[in-house]
Amino acid sequence: MIPTDSFRKNWPLVFSKRNSFSEKGLIPFRLPLSISQFLLEFGLPDSAAPCLSFVGNRQENEYGYGAICLLNERYDFLSDKYNTYIVIGSDGSGNPVVLDTTRDNLVEVLDHEDLFESAYFVNSSLPQMAACLLVYQQFINIANEENNFEGPDNFTDSQYKKLKAALEEIDTVCIRSGLWHDELNLLLVYREDSQNNSSL
Repeated sequence: MIPTDSFRKNWPLVFSKRNSFSEKGLIPFRLPLSISQFLLEFGLPDSAAPCLSFVGNRQENEYGYGAICLLNERYDFLSDKYNTYIVIGSDGSGNPVVLDTTRDNLVEVLDHEDLFESAYFVNSSLPQMAACLLVYQQFINIANEENNFEGPDNFTDSQYKKLKAALEEIDTVCIRSGLWHDELNLLLVYREDSQNNSSL
């Protein structure tokens, strides 16, 4: 996925606090040129809805939570079979967000409670994930401005449909299952619960 002009314009505006990367820091991971160039040019947000945080550049021999690394470098009790996962962040439960290098570097969340055996689909590629993060944050911002958005429950049907259509245009697979599919469903559940509570 090639970043659009709209993405290039809005990414730094919406995510002003971003973690950067260097060519030297990315060399050990042998990423495809398109992904390396994306990280070098755009970086990753320090944090982003829904409840995700991301890493930045790797210094020599740095495997801590703030730096990009292999999964078995982050968790040194894991065997070499886990060196196919590149950690780029974590979710709100502390599960690592990774690139799966055996599956064209698609983005997944791995469940740490079952020792990373369960994978939760996020996006088909890192640039597609970034584009989804952007449209989701824009959805939140617009709902905030137009509807006094004080939580994940005050948005219009029109705003919801635009979000879903934007996510589908970016990555058709992501609205069928995984993080974005579940997030879309949760938005409707939260709104319904809020409306039911306010009518009591």
